[in-house]
Amino acid sequence: MDGVDKQFEHVYAPMAGIFRLLDDVPDPAFAQRLIGDGFAIDPLDEYVRSPVSGTIINIARTGHAITVRSHNNVEVLIHVGIDTVGLNGRGFDVLATSGQVVSKGDILIALDLDLICQESASLLTVILVVSDHKVSCTGTGREKISPENAVLSVALRPVAGRDTDDPQQQNSAAHVQLSLRLPHGLHARPSGRIAQLARSFDGVITITYGELTADATSITALMSLGTKAGSAIEITAVGERSGEIANELARLLDEIADLECRGIIPQLPSATPGKQLVNIIPMSPSAIPAVVASHGLAIGPVHHWDAIDIEVHEFAHDSEAEQRRISNAISAIETTLEDLIKNSSGASKSIAEAHAAILLDKSIQAAADKFLLHGSSAEHAWRSASRAQETALEATGDQRLRERVIDLRDVERRMLAQLTGSEATTMPPPIGSIVICRDMPPSALLSLTKGSVAGICSAQGGATSHAAILAASKSIPMLVAAGDDVLRLKDGTIVILDAETGRLDPCPEPESMNEVAKRISMQSSEALTLMEATKNMCRLADGKRIDVFANLATLDDAHDAIENGAEGCGLLRTEFMFAESLKAPSETAQKTQYRAFAKAMKGKPLIIRTLDVGGDKPLAYLPFPDEANPALGMRGIRFALAERDILRTQIRAMIQSVPGNQLRIMLPMIVELGELLQVRDIVHSECVSLGINHNIQIGIMVETPAAVLLADQIAAHADFLSIGSNDLSQYILAMDRGNAPLAARVDAYHPAVLRAIKQTAEGAAKHGRWLGICGGLASDYKAAPLLVGLGCDELSAVPGAIPRIKHILSDWTMDRCRALAGRALVQQSAKEVRALIAGEML
Repeated sequence: MDGVDKQFEHVYAPMAGIFRLLDDVPDPAFAQRLIGDGFAIDPLDEYVRSPVSGTIINIARTGHAITVRSHNNVEVLIHVGIDTVGLNGRGFDVLATSGQVVSKGDILIALDLDLICQESASLLTVILVVSDHKVSCTGTGREKISPENAVLSVALRPVAGRDTDDPQQQNSAAHVQLSLRLPHGLHARPSGRIAQLARSFDGVITITYGELTADATSITALMSLGTKAGSAIEITAVGERSGEIANELARLLDEIADLECRGIIPQLPSATPGKQLVNIIPMSPSAIPAVVASHGLAIGPVHHWDAIDIEVHEFAHDSEAEQRRISNAISAIETTLEDLIKNSSGASKSIAEAHAAILLDKSIQAAADKFLLHGSSAEHAWRSASRAQETALEATGDQRLRERVIDLRDVERRMLAQLTGSEATTMPPPIGSIVICRDMPPSALLSLTKGSVAGICSAQGGATSHAAILAASKSIPMLVAAGDDVLRLKDGTIVILDAETGRLDPCPEPESMNEVAKRISMQSSEALTLMEATKNMCRLADGKRIDVFANLATLDDAHDAIENGAEGCGLLRTEFMFAESLKAPSETAQKTQYRAFAKAMKGKPLIIRTLDVGGDKPLAYLPFPDEANPALGMRGIRFALAERDILRTQIRAMIQSVPGNQLRIMLPMIVELGELLQVRDIVHSECVSLGINHNIQIGIMVETPAAVLLADQIAAHADFLSIGSNDLSQYILAMDRGNAPLAARVDAYHPAVLRAIKQTAEGAAKHGRWLGICGGLASDYKAAPLLVGLGCDELSAVPGAIPRIKHILSDWTMDRCRALAGRALVQQSAKEVRALIAGEML
């Protein structure tokens, strides 16, 4: 049996990474071993593997934690990251099921480390033995470990427990029923607190949810109940002091809920006196807890900044005239918002669209009309109707809906300013200040530029509000839901705003201020380094040019790509344009779209892929036949050549709307030269019919083994080749990437896929053609040197990955890239290649 001798069972690392002691984990519940004993890993691996052979007994609803019970009843919890329960499953692709029998090393969860890193408190992954067993750890420092390393030794004789069958204990029982207020139910941290309290009781405590009952001393059993916010549970305590302990447990749950609802990690008395948790900035006892809305750190003077309600007259004599005033105001603001939508992107555009929807909301207008009929002025009618909507949203109790209240108030202020001819009287906050407000109107944030204020802290608001989204898009640290205490701070008071752990310190010590200043400087330095990378053309350390392009689907993507330093578009996915229509978009509609993308890319190369549908991307209004194997059926260019009217329309739209020196046309799912030649004839004939005489570059996507094997033949006639690593991996490995049990094995780092890329590069080079890669592998900055070494001249990534890719490549020479590729090609598995890459990136 894996990892077992007569007395001990070994627990292996579930991923590659850097070993860390639990003392280093910035969460007291883990650091103080309240949930269990074990270790932590700073991950260098995107897969969670089983640390023992046994059975999966619990998978968190959000996918961030999983528990495996070994054949010897040792229960091991793997908890990925800190406060990752709040991601609600984003970044976690669970590949296993509860009750599944697994072997040591089996892949359980695939991780999006970039997303988890950006949106959680920490990536540190905790591995704990949560059953009653004595644990010893072989790790001592920050050494590198891998799934081949046994890190824990677990004594198979359980720690002595209490006798739960004592009949005298059953003479006294207490029951407490309550509605669970924990935002994410009984996940690891609250379960650990409950178990700690339950173990101190000389009796039996159970928690019941529906038909399920859990022993309160078992963290795994508590998590397995599957509770969520609002779940009705019953606490039952049997034994002496049963009533006292049951009520104490109910109070504990309320205490944890209060903290979690405000986004605070519960701070417990240190189990190791004098031991400071790393990465936690010391703060004064008067520090105000709050919810993190936009990550970052800031120091600065307080500046109170709140929008002021315009005074209005309540009554008017002519209801029809007041109705016309409202209609005119709506039209004027609608025009303003349309201009903002047209000329903005990302969060600013989305919020302007949301405000336009509120402005045109028929229910608000209908309510305002009723107030007009009762003699209200236009201003009073709109305010009354809007605030009735605010009250209704507040009454739902739904946090997301309640966070929209400020948007209603924001639109109300726009309306009243338009109706009265008033201008906003609030002066912009001083540069470098910490803005304090009751709630931050999104329109106020729209006027702030990046770096104009040091940070924002609001008494109310929520982490998913539009103001929070805007603050994040402008990299302004922001705390929300801090309570009215922040409103009592005096202007000019120097404070620390810690939007990493969710605290605002109004009385910071000099040492804390120095630490924050140092961290801000380090973050700024890294940000400046990446920003510099966006400005420069990508070059290796030896001067070799590498094109770093962007994958696009929307105009927002295009604007983000330019901001992040994209040197062109390596893939414009046109299927999204088709998917958003109830019928195939017309030539005119497509021209409008392609022209907008060309303009957004500011003349940089624009590679447009012809319609790639079929397989896992069907469209209801297009004539797809029933197929036993859609992935091997009418996909990509096969479908386009079968439906030539659709293809011709698309080609006509492209060549008329995008300048010839900017346009590149790319064909998906090519398997032979004849397909390329047929499309080239269509492009030529359409150019002739339209009187267009410039040469149009046409390339192919290499996604099939056939295209790899014929790369040299196809390259003789194609202007360029581009690897689609997602499909290429699927077809090279003969594994459906949509098949959950196989998804983790469809890995573009597999040596067979890498050899296919190398062979394609050799075929392209034979005829002097450039080779790009636009699949998911190209967005992984760790893979960039490897891909260059394999022969890729262009990497097309998601916009946000571009600065780091440029920065990484600037440190590598071509010789070093080729040497890395050579070592990768002789590895025996994707796991070995990933380990090789991780070692190079340390």
